[in-house]
Amino acid sequence: CTDAEACNYDNTATDDDGSIRSRTFEVRAQTPTMSIEGNQAIIVGTDLDDSIAVAPGASVHQVTVSGFPFQVDATLVTELHIGGGFGRDSIQIFGSTGDDTITATTNRVTVVTPSLSVDTYNVDDVTVDGLGGNDLANLNGTSEADRFEGALNDVTLTIPDYTYRMVNVARVNAYGGAGDDIADLQGTAGNEFFASVPDHSYIENPSQDLKNYFKGFEQIT
Repeated sequence: CTDAEACNYDNTATDDDGSIRSRTFEVRAQTPTMSIEGNQAIIVGTDLDDSIAVAPGASVHQVTVSGFPFQVDATLVTELHIGGGFGRDSIQIFGSTGDDTITATTNRVTVVTPSLSVDTYNVDDVTVDGLGGNDLANLNGTSEADRFEGALNDVTLTIPDYTYRMVNVARVNAYGGAGDDIADLQGTAGNEFFASVPDHSYIENPSQDLKNYFKGFEQIT
């Protein structure tokens, strides 16, 4: 194998009685890989529990996968596509000081900054640090039981098999699916304002320009 996808190898052996046995072995790569296609860099993890970090830069984007560093030329690459491979993977993505947009759905998170787009898939635990700016995150739940929790500037949406944590993101919109969803809200050191109408609720801190919006959650505490 040259990547983190499983490769199957057939093996045959002859027993003492002359009968032939056939066995298939599955081998998976243990080293992350990177390929460049035009303005895109594609990085794939391993079958282990990878820990990934993404730090965009003006000249070089730094990506580390379980201790393996990748330096991506920022003058050539404007899109990063990162696959977790196998295992229980986690990633921390740093945004920019400008206005970033984050979109999370089952099995996929996209972070778009003024100069770079980061797209992740098959990564179980995702943390995005917006680093300031007028950032917007749209977090989409599932048809099962989802849970949104945290304070205004540090919140997490947990869906089956995945967690999405947003830190230092000014506006977070959370959409529950068809399941029995819960939003557990915590205050900050400042003054918050909470409002609820039949189809949505929100909590905000105007002095810090922070707001969380909720729709489709059966219970809010």
